[in-house]
Amino acid sequence: MQRHKNMKMHLVQTELKTKASNQLSNSIHRHHHYLNHRDNRMQGGVHRFTFYEHVENRQPTFSCALQSERCHSQTKAGNRCSRKCVIGTPYCWSHLLSNHHLRLLPSTLPDAGKGVFVLNKQRPTGEIIIRNGDVVCPYGGELINETTLNHRYGDKTAPYAIQLSHHRYRDAACARGIGSMINHDSRRANVTFAVNQRTKTVSIKAKRHLRNGEELFASYGRDYRINDGTRYVTTPR
Repeated sequence: MQRHKNMKMHLVQTELKTKASNQLSNSIHRHHHYLNHRDNRMQGGVHRFTFYEHVENRQPTFSCALQSERCHSQTKAGNRCSRKCVIGTPYCWSHLLSNHHLRLLPSTLPDAGKGVFVLNKQRPTGEIIIRNGDVVCPYGGELINETTLNHRYGDKTAPYAIQLSHHRYRDAACARGIGSMINHDSRRANVTFAVNQRTKTVSIKAKRHLRNGEELFASYGRDYRINDGTRYVTTPR
């Protein structure tokens, strides 16, 4: 496993599928919004992400408007959904719930903002909705290189970045995919990150059967730092 020489990032294990369907382990960097997360209640609308290298700083180190994306799902009539989404891409809240049985709700973790929950309103609480090994959702994020990562965050923890390879990353700070909203809890981790090196994308996979009403958690690794002196917020504007 490799650690980026200028980053205080934790490592987590991911799974890579080969053409022969063999699974290999690889390490990725995962950073999130555990204490500093301040997402708006709405999935749509205009939002801005702002990162401060030090808590007391007034001038941000990096800031961006979150990307708005048209929902990738189809309507019952067979047309592409016309709704836009900003937080939880690439699906609008309606299709995220109806097609993927996921919902953004206040996390069960203290001060963690929102989290991703398994939810099917037509099924009883506690019933298995997603099977062990199934792909739950995409992670999302921009594909960036190491130079861009260092320009944004310097030697601090990148709160929404996953390392795909030595110089490639997915950063969901400005492109807030639904998978990037999953909170950290190593003791209750029920999903994992799966990297596809061919497409340079990341998926969320179930580590066990997922039941109706439960929150999704991932382990960010033993080296994950909850607070390294930085501050970041996601706010409507």
